Amino acid sequence: MLRFGRLLTLGLATTIVAAGFSAGVAGAASHPTLPAPHSRLIVPNVGIGGVRLGQRLSPLPRGWKHPAKCQTGQGLKICYWTDHTQRDVGPAHPLSGPVVYITAYRNRIVRFELSVHTGNPARSALSHWRTGRKIGIGSGFASVAAAYGPGGPGTSPTVYDLPGSGRQTNTLFGNAGGIVNDIEIDACSSINPC
Repeated sequence: MLRFGRLLTLGLATTIVAAGFSAGVAGAASHPTLPAPHSRLIVPNVGIGGVRLGQRLSPLPRGWKHPAKCQTGQGLKICYWTDHTQRDVGPAHPLSGPVVYITAYRNRIVRFELSVHTGNPARSALSHWRTGRKIGIGSGFASVAAAYGPGGPGTSPTVYDLPGSGRQTNTLFGNAGGIVNDIEIDACSSINPC
């Protein structure tokens, strides 16, 4: 998670993430699944799988039902979907991936993340989620700049920053060993500065 800590500035802190998500997979359905929307299109600075920034979190459209776990606190609701159980990945890193997160503030979606932190991202179930320019989990990191041009001010060797119009939104592509392993789409705000 490239920038997840910024959303926690409201004092939600590590309580929800550490306690809730660590135990969350174990307490979830016996066979957690990734979302299966009609579209797996990633639209930078807009949304993923037919769900958009600013949209109400509930009700989510078909294919986005039944997250593995949702946690709430101080106006935030963070839901995630994964195809791993805690037994699959061990208690130390229950969400090592593949995992899809949606974060909402006051029931409006402010953040998406697709992430794979173990194994080969190119062989992940999330490798089928792509932008219109064919960039997604498992793409070569250099292909992001080739598709979208010079990155924004947050670009570094490990992150490609694609700012939205007027810096109201932001999309980040994370790099692990030359491969995209993390994609975040954020609505910029006082709780989540870009």
